[in-house]
Amino acid sequence: MSTGSEIFVPTRAAQQALVPARPITNEQLYVLFAALLRNRAYFQAVRERLRPDYFDDIHEAHWQLLLLGLMRAYDNYDGASYMTICAACMDEMRENPNVRLNDDQAHGLFSEQSEQPGAIVYIYSLRDDQIGPDTVAMASEVLHRFLFERGVVAPLRRIMSSGFSTPGAYPEGLDGYLEDLVTQQRRMAAPDTLPTVMLAPPPGELLRPACAFVPTGLNMFDERFNGQRRGDVNGIIGVTGGAKTTLMIYMAVRAAQLSWLEGHDRCEQVAYFTYEEPVWRLRPRFQSAAMYIPRETLEVLTDANQLARTPQDYERGLAPDSPSEYDRYCSNSNWLNQTVVAFDLSGSDAHPMAGQGYVPEISAILDQWAQRTGRGFRSVFVDYAGLSCDRFMAAMSYDESKLRHLLRSFGNECKKSIAEKFNCTTWVAQQIRGDACNKNPTALLHHNDASESKSFGENMALCGCIGSADRQSGCRVLNFSKVRYKAQERVPPVTFRINERFAIIDDMTNAMVADASGSHFVNREDAERVQGRETRAQSGPPGLRRVVDPLSAYDTGQT
Repeated sequence: MSTGSEIFVPTRAAQQALVPARPITNEQLYVLFAALLRNRAYFQAVRERLRPDYFDDIHEAHWQLLLLGLMRAYDNYDGASYMTICAACMDEMRENPNVRLNDDQAHGLFSEQSEQPGAIVYIYSLRDDQIGPDTVAMASEVLHRFLFERGVVAPLRRIMSSGFSTPGAYPEGLDGYLEDLVTQQRRMAAPDTLPTVMLAPPPGELLRPACAFVPTGLNMFDERFNGQRRGDVNGIIGVTGGAKTTLMIYMAVRAAQLSWLEGHDRCEQVAYFTYEEPVWRLRPRFQSAAMYIPRETLEVLTDANQLARTPQDYERGLAPDSPSEYDRYCSNSNWLNQTVVAFDLSGSDAHPMAGQGYVPEISAILDQWAQRTGRGFRSVFVDYAGLSCDRFMAAMSYDESKLRHLLRSFGNECKKSIAEKFNCTTWVAQQIRGDACNKNPTALLHHNDASESKSFGENMALCGCIGSADRQSGCRVLNFSKVRYKAQERVPPVTFRINERFAIIDDMTNAMVADASGSHFVNREDAERVQGRETRAQSGPPGLRRVVDPLSAYDTGQT
C-alpha cells in the first residue's frame, strides 16, 4: 500500500532496473510439451512461433528433437500419437546429423520404465482431463516467457557481449537484431489459440455479460445510458474553455466516492492524467468538488490550518450541525488520497520529460501504480488527447501530418492498452474544431467536429459533445452524439451549468430550455408561460394538438 509520503514520478518507471526473470525450467518445458503433444489446436496455433533453433543444440537436444518430431508427425503422419511421435523422432535422428543425444537425454525422452518414464511415455500416459484448459493456460505462460528469453534476450546478450569494433561504433549485428526483434514481437503478440467464441454456450456455463454497467456517480449520465461499461473508451469533446476539465474532475471525484463506499481502503482507484495543467493547479478543483469548500478559498490556501473552523456565510443553507471547512477537509482527505491518483504529464518543471510517450506511457504508469498499490482501476481520465499527441510528436520529431493519424488511433489504443487491460472505463477529452465554437449555445455538436480529426470518436463507445456557454444563463448543452449500446433517440441532451463556487456540475435540464429563437437558455417556467400565451392565440380546429419534436428546442444545425 502506498503511504502518503511517497511520491510517484512517472519518468522513473522506465529508469528502474527490471528484476531478472528466472530461466525456463525442465518442469515448465514438460508442461509446454504436454499441451503441444496432446492438444492439436494449440500446437497448430503456436507452431509458427516456436522454432527448433531456440533450444540449445547440446544441453536441450532432446527437447529440440521432440519439437522436430512433433512437426514431422503432423507433416508425414497426419497427427501426433505415441507411435507417430516415436517414429517421427527416429526418422529425424536418421536424416538429420545435427541431432545428437547423449545417453541421459535419450533415456529422458524414450524410456519406457514405469518407475522413471521418458517424456513421451509420461505425456501420453496422462488422462485427457489432465490436459485441460488450465494446462493450456500454463503452457501459454511458459511459451511467452520462453519466446522472450530465447528470441529477444539471448540474441541481445550475444550481440552486446561481442563488444564494439571501434570507438563510437555500435555492436556488430545490431541492425539485423532489431529487424528480427520486430518479427519476433509479432510472433509473441499472436494469439495462442484461435480467436473463436461459442455463440450459444450450453445452459449452466458461466457467461460474461455483454453490458455490465458501473455507475458514474452522475445522475444525468446514469439515467440516460445506465452508467459506464468496463472495457469501453468514451470521449468528452468540447470547445476551448468549455468545461471539459471541470466535468471530468467532477466525474472522477464522484466515481471515487462510489468506489470508496464500496470497498474503502481496498477499493478500486480512479486515475486522472493531465497534459494541459500541472496537478498542483488542478488540486483545488478536486478538493472543492470532494469537500464542498469554495474553490476560491482553496486556490489561495498555503496550509490547511488556514481553513475556517467556524460557520461561514455560504454555509447558512446547510444543516445547523454541519462540520466546518477544516473538519470537512480532514474528514474527506483520507478517501480522496486513497482513491484518486493524479499524474502530471504536462511537462511541468517537476516532471519535464513526462507525457512524451503517447498511450503506452499511460499504460506503463498504470501498471506500475497497480503493482505498487495492489489495487485496480474503476475509471481512467485523460485530459486531453490532442496535447498527448502533440508532446509525443515533438519528442519523436514527427511531421504535423502525423497528428490526425495519432488522434484517430487514440481511442483504439486506449481501449487495448488501458480499458481492456485494466478492466476499467477510460474517458478521453479532446477539443472541438474552431468553426464549431461559433455555433449557438443551444446547438447540438457532433463528435465529427473534433479538432484535427473527424475520426477521433470512431473507436469509442460513447461521445459527449459540449457546446459554448450561454452568456446570459451560463448553461451549456451536452449532446451524446454517439452511444453504441443504446438507441440514439433515447439519449436526450443534457443542459448543465458549472457551479463555479464548488467546481461541480449542476444539471439544469429540467429547469432551463432553449428560447423561441434557439439562441439562449431561459427558465422553463417562463418559457411555458410565454408558450401558453402563444398557444391560446393560435387558431384552428378545437382539439388539434401540435406534435413537438423532442429536439426541436435545440439548434441541431440542420436546415
